[in-house]
Amino acid sequence: MQLNTELARMPVDNTSGKWSVGGDDNVAAADATSITPWRSREEHRPIGEIQRVRQGVYRRSSIERHRINGQQRREPVSGAHLLG
Repeated sequence: MQLNTELARMPVDNTSGKWSVGGDDNVAAADATSITPWRSREEHRPIGEIQRVRQGVYRRSSIERHRINGQQRREPVSGAHLLG
């Protein structure tokens, strides 16, 4: 995730624009972390049969990506753990 601090410079509807990233440490931390829509408050989690299938696909994709990249897969236990 990255906070949009200036809509004119960081348009949300134009995917061709490049947002600056908060440094190499931030990129490495994000790359090594599994982020899914299911890591949210209960009332905001995806529901339904298709979403349950999607959840399994996301998990398997994360496991495989970490294996290919030689990274340890870790599940954050809090926002502070996620952001280091």
